[in-house]
Amino acid sequence: RTTKDVVVPLTYPIRSIINGEETKELLIHQGTAVYLGMSAENRSTAIWGADAAQFKPERWLNRTQGESKLPGAYSGMMTFLSGAKVCPGKTFALLEMKLVLAVLLLSFSFEPIPTPIDWRMGITLEPRVRGR
Repeated sequence: RTTKDVVVPLTYPIRSIINGEETKELLIHQGTAVYLGMSAENRSTAIWGADAAQFKPERWLNRTQGESKLPGAYSGMMTFLSGAKVCPGKTFALLEMKLVLAVLLLSFSFEPIPTPIDWRMGITLEPRVRGR
């Protein structure tokens, strides 16, 4: 929750759903709970292009910070935020994900399935095999 009234500048203008006017800033009143839509940010067509919703790991191959439209963010993604407000557990979380992946790859064999995958948004993004 905000501790005081604050005016937040926006990178891109947004249009009001009330009167249709564009604005480049938002007034957030004291005590307002603010939630960041990282899922939407990480799928923004303004950042990633028209195919932003598609899983394409090659997006991050040979990518430098200078090429990123979100400089300072981890590989151009805002999952852990960046700068002074970066998630303090970012390094641990990345290490943990790599460790789990290594154990899975050593313990099981994997192959692609012909059935499409649907993604359900809950607290986390959950892959579901269509029809199951």
